[in-house]
Amino acid sequence: MNATLAATRTERAWAVLDAVPDPEVPAISVRELGIVREVLDHGASMEIVLTPTYSGCPATEVIERSVCEAIDAAGNYWALVDLPDDRYAVDLSVISAHPPCCDKEKERQDELDGIAAWLRDLVTPGGRDLPQGTPIVIAGDMNLVGGARQVRTLVAGEIADEESFGPSHPADWDGSSLADAEPRHAGGRDIYTWRDARGSFAPGKLDYIVYSDSVARLGNAFALATEELDAATLERYGLRADDTLDASDHLPVVADLTLDGARARAGSAE
Repeated sequence: MNATLAATRTERAWAVLDAVPDPEVPAISVRELGIVREVLDHGASMEIVLTPTYSGCPATEVIERSVCEAIDAAGNYWALVDLPDDRYAVDLSVISAHPPCCDKEKERQDELDGIAAWLRDLVTPGGRDLPQGTPIVIAGDMNLVGGARQVRTLVAGEIADEESFGPSHPADWDGSSLADAEPRHAGGRDIYTWRDARGSFAPGKLDYIVYSDSVARLGNAFALATEELDAATLERYGLRADDTLDASDHLPVVADLTLDGARARAGSAE
């Protein structure tokens, strides 16, 4: 990536952070407070380094979530989630992705190639120095409305434009592909995550959660379509039949992951 484009992306990220309010003093942004220490452009993602105003600040989690949501709305990002050291020997590597939609086939493939290249550098020696065995999750509205190749880029690391993004490489630590959580509708078997009752397009699977199953185990996964739930289930969970219809044309997707390897290593270190 050329320096001019990188500088522009970084400036855009700083501009986004200028609009993220401090949860305790909403009139001041997190940037004005000095909470944002650094913004790093890694090509396929942006890294935001945060420093709380003081140790143990109760608003830290709210700030992190607000920053991630703001950057997510502006594009893809990567985060290394700091898991509790007393329970895990590793942290959690997460990419939130939202490639371009519809007829922007090349742009979508380029972003997926960039993500695959980033993952390759994460799991190969001499790359980005991510500790061996760190669980990896990629989640988001992938807009995969084209051919199967883009799915293979996401899951198997097959880069289409190797001249620009470098060689293909499996994204999991054991040299295999990432696993698709394949969330199905709660209480049903459908797998679509997007629908538009007023449009002419058929429902489709656009939202994905893929993960490194060499170091993480899938417990449960589902997509929530409240209009499909019976009255007893809606009442039990305090939901309304039109909740997901009112919220978005995309369904919420959820996956429960157990970091078996990380927890085992943590236990053996005690």
